Amino acid sequence: MKRIIELLKEIIVILHGKNVNDKRWLTPEELEIEYGLKEDTISKYRMAKKIPFVKIGTKLIRYDRTKIDQWLEDHEVECIHHAA
Repeated sequence: MKRIIELLKEIIVILHGKNVNDKRWLTPEELEIEYGLKEDTISKYRMAKKIPFVKIGTKLIRYDRTKIDQWLEDHEVECIHHAA
């Protein structure tokens, strides 16, 4: 799966002429590729206002990479370490 994601990133570079890692604003498709979230999950989170996004007009959706990174950090679950 990791190799498939890398190949998709390479395809985006070819099609858009820039590395998706350099983009601040991501499409839902790019967010899926970059972060491994399924597009239907992203859509559900967006509709429930659980994930930060920007809506331009009536259909154009973009995700700010810095806000998504912060959102992920805010939702981090701490691991419980058991003594061996």
